[in-house]
Formats: sequence, structure tokens, C-alpha cells
Amino acid sequence: MKNSIVYATASYLPDNTVFNAELTQFPETSIPKIAEKTGVLSRRIAPRTCVRPIWQSRPGLACLEKAKFPADKLQGIIVSTSSPDRIQPPTATRTQAGLNAPQAFAFDINSVCSAAPMGSAWLTR
Repeated sequence: MKNSIVYATASYLPDNTVFNAELTQFPETSIPKIAEKTGVLSRRIAPRTCVRPIWQSRPGLACLEKAKFPADKLQGIIVSTSSPDRIQPPTATRTQAGLNAPQAFAFDINSVCSAAPMGSAWLTR
């Protein structure tokens, strides 16, 4: 991939937004510090029925559609997450199934904060 080109990007965020003020598990005086120290003002919460491979499949499918590239021609899928739904099977192989990309290699990178935002995808060729 020495000469890779990004052909498409996409993302998916759950609809449910939780703002810092709604975090009742923290003392009220701590709430402003969350934004001050981290820059985080809100977060998205997926429904309990939504699993990560579904999150990964949505932006992946959008990338394929934008680039007019068939899933069965994908050569590789790399998923980076610090919080997989389960250890086995890997999130990448479940995402591979969601994309219907049987020919692609698929593996997870579990590297804590260096993981890409959940629900992001990039298509390179």
C-alpha cells in the first residue's frame, strides 16, 4: 500500500446524544471539568441491540457505494477498537460478514486511544 489513495470516507454515529449535564453518576461540580480537561461536551450512545460490527458495516457500505466499488472485490478490512463487543470472533471478521466481503482478509488492531473513531471507514485502492 505504498501508493494508496483514499477514495471514500464515511462514518456512523448513533442517534442518542448524552450531554455532560446528564451524567448523573458524577458530582455536579465535576461536570464542567469534563469539558475543560477533555474537550468532550457530549457522547453518542448506541442502543443495547446495536453491536459494533453493525456500526462498522454502515460506514463501510457507504464507502463502497461512494467509490462505486463492489464489496466482493475488497482485499482487506482492518478494524481498530479499544473496546470490542467480545474477544472472539474478532470485530473485523464480523464486519467482513456485514459487508459481504468474503475475499478480504480481516483483522483487529486493539491499541487503546490510537483506535479510529468507532463507526468510521476509509476505502483505499
